[in-house]
Amino acid sequence: MARTSPAGAIGNYRIRELTTPAGIDAIRELWDDLVARVAHQSFLHELPWSAAVCGQLLPGIVCYYCVYDGETLIAVIPLERRSWGLGFLKLRWLQLPTHSNIFLGDILLDQAYHRESVFSAVLDHIDRVSSFHWDYCKLRKFCPRSSLYSLARQEGMMTRQVGNCSYTSCRDGADAGRISRKMWKNVSRLSRKAAREIGPVNMDCSEPGPACEGSFRDFLDIESSGWKGESGSGTSLSADPRSSDFFRSLMVDSAQEWFARVFTLKFGAHKVASMLAIKSNSIWYLLKIGYDEEYRAYGPGSILLQAFIERVVAEEDTAEINLTTAPLWAERWHFPSVPLYESLVFGSTLRARACRIYYGLKFRLRQREAGPGGVLAHC
Repeated sequence: MARTSPAGAIGNYRIRELTTPAGIDAIRELWDDLVARVAHQSFLHELPWSAAVCGQLLPGIVCYYCVYDGETLIAVIPLERRSWGLGFLKLRWLQLPTHSNIFLGDILLDQAYHRESVFSAVLDHIDRVSSFHWDYCKLRKFCPRSSLYSLARQEGMMTRQVGNCSYTSCRDGADAGRISRKMWKNVSRLSRKAAREIGPVNMDCSEPGPACEGSFRDFLDIESSGWKGESGSGTSLSADPRSSDFFRSLMVDSAQEWFARVFTLKFGAHKVASMLAIKSNSIWYLLKIGYDEEYRAYGPGSILLQAFIERVVAEEDTAEINLTTAPLWAERWHFPSVPLYESLVFGSTLRARACRIYYGLKFRLRQREAGPGGVLAHC
C-alpha cells in the first residue's frame, strides 16, 4: 500500500506510506541516497533491514512513512499501530517495529533536517488521513548516537533508560588490550585444549553466493542443538519460521547488497559454534551467536568471539564491535556499554492526558528506585 498526503497539507512536506517490500524496493535509489545523509549510519538504516522486517518478520504490521521535501526523500519513519482494551478504555498507540529479534531502534533522518519538525509532520499526517486516534507514540531502544536521540533532545520528550548495549572498540591492538586479560587467557587455554583433544581450531566466514545458504543452515542446526532447541526453551530460530525467514533474508537473500556474514567455528571437522553478523559504517554488529551444547566444556562461543575479535582488529576499516544487546557474559570480557532509551510522545485525546500522568509518575518512581543518576532523562 502506498498513500500520499495531499500536496501542501503537512507544512512543506509530502508524506507517502509504504507497507510492502515491493514499495520499499521501488524507492531503493532514493533510500540509499538518504542513508548517506544520516548522521550516524548503522545497519538499521540500510534497505535490506527494513525490507526483511516488512516482508518476513512483521508483514502487514509496519508502515514506513517516507517524508519528501520536494522530490528529495529526507526521512523514513517506521511505525506500528497497536491497541489494547475495550470501549473508551481502549488505548491506541504508535511504536517502532517491535519484536524479540529487533534489539535496537532508529529512524532515517537527513542530518540537515535534525532541527526541523519532520517527526511532528508524520504524526500530523496520521491524524489527518487515518481514523486511528492515537494516545501516545513509543520510541524504544535507541542509543545516544542515533537520530532518535537527537530528536528526543530537540523535542524535550519524556525519556528514560530501558537497557544497555555492549561494545568494544577495535581500531588497533591497544583497543583489544582493554579486554579482560583473565578472560582472554582462559579462552586461549580452552582453545588449546580443544585443539589437543578434538582437532585444529578454525573459524570460517561465509561469502555471498550459493554456499551462504549452507552456512546459515549450519547456524540454525548449531543454535537449536542445545537449550534453545525443541527440548529446551524452544526459542531457537528453527522453532519460529517467521524469525528464521527474517534472518535468512538478512544473511542469505540480501548478502550481495550489504556486508552480512556467517562465522562458523570448527574443532577439526566438527562445527561447534556459529554467529550472524553485519558490518555497517565500519562497525560489526553481532546479531546472533550459538554453540553446540555437546562441546560446552570447551567454551566454543567464547572461542568464536575471540577468533572474531582477532580477525577484525586486523581490519583497517573496522572501528567497533557492537553486541546490539548487553548479555551478562559481556561483563566477563569487560566490554563497556552505552544506554538505550525509550521516549514517549503524547497525542491530543483524553486518554493521552491520562497516559501522560501515568507515565510521568511511573518514570519518576523508576528514577527513585534507581537512585542518584537514575533512569529518567528529560532530553
